[in-house]
Amino acid sequence: MSGRMAAGLCLLVLYSRCYPQAGGFRTFINIEQATKLADVVVVGERTGFQCVGPDTLTSTIAIQEVFKGLVPNKTIQMDEALDYHECSRRPNNTQSGPPRLYVFFLKLTADGNYESSSGGYALFGGAVTGMPQPEQPDPYLKVIERVAEPMFSREPTARERLNSAGELAFDKAPYVNVLYHAALDGPMAKADPPFRMHLLAVLIERDDYSVAQQLEREIFAYGPGEQIDGRLIMINSLGHKDGAMALPILSRALHLSDPQLRIEAVKSLQGTKPDQREQVNSLLLPQLDDSDREVQTAVMQTLGVVNRFYGGTGWRPRSTDAEATWNACMEYWRQFAAATHPVNRN
Repeated sequence: MSGRMAAGLCLLVLYSRCYPQAGGFRTFINIEQATKLADVVVVGERTGFQCVGPDTLTSTIAIQEVFKGLVPNKTIQMDEALDYHECSRRPNNTQSGPPRLYVFFLKLTADGNYESSSGGYALFGGAVTGMPQPEQPDPYLKVIERVAEPMFSREPTARERLNSAGELAFDKAPYVNVLYHAALDGPMAKADPPFRMHLLAVLIERDDYSVAQQLEREIFAYGPGEQIDGRLIMINSLGHKDGAMALPILSRALHLSDPQLRIEAVKSLQGTKPDQREQVNSLLLPQLDDSDREVQTAVMQTLGVVNRFYGGTGWRPRSTDAEATWNACMEYWRQFAAATHPVNRN
């Protein structure tokens, strides 16, 4: 996965996959890998915890459901190493607030105890409607099903729905796409534009181009200053994608009224293939005359990437502040346009 593709998905999973442990956070769990490596996968509530060493926490887990392995008791003790905080700095405690369910990935130790192997997921636990069920009772798919629950309920907050969509972005199971499409057709997505935009973007990121027309309509459905974050994410998702699908949309996005959206469209063109260079140059060179200086700077930087100009500084402005350098770079690209694309000569 390229850096820009990873960056796009990281926009989608902002604040996702952060599992709030008593001593720290574990982030970006690969559900398939975590399920495969675990001896036991359970759903349960952490009812209390205590320090048993400077960097070790023992939690009491009340089990509600077992996805993998055998657990003889309804309550178990789980040891976990703390990555970011010394346990000695934290008092022993019991879980406060309303009960919260988690998926726990556990390893059996030689003495028959349990230790955390991959962190875990906080679950929603509310009523859901319209959620497709996995075709096979696979532990991995069962975890995915539980993590996806907030996408199919009116009870979670908007942030919880966004988190749920982002949680699954890196998981390759076809079932995830089935869930995304079902959520996109559901009442929550229809009533929640940011959630709908995230679903469209993550499907494009997953190379599901069946939603490309809907994504294009969504990008251009709003006026100046409206739904900027969601539209940024949708434009970002088009980077490094099939040119026949992405380039027409990005070409239109270069003319959106909001400069930050135009900048994102310009940067998304950096991922085009070498055989699309001339087409991209034809799109970008006229944008040297954009009314916004930040957009002009992004255009020059992207032209350098597209044309494989990796050395020297005469073509790439580092910022919009250094007037002489910026003007010299602009003149470089105007001469480039005159020599290679005479139609763009001023």
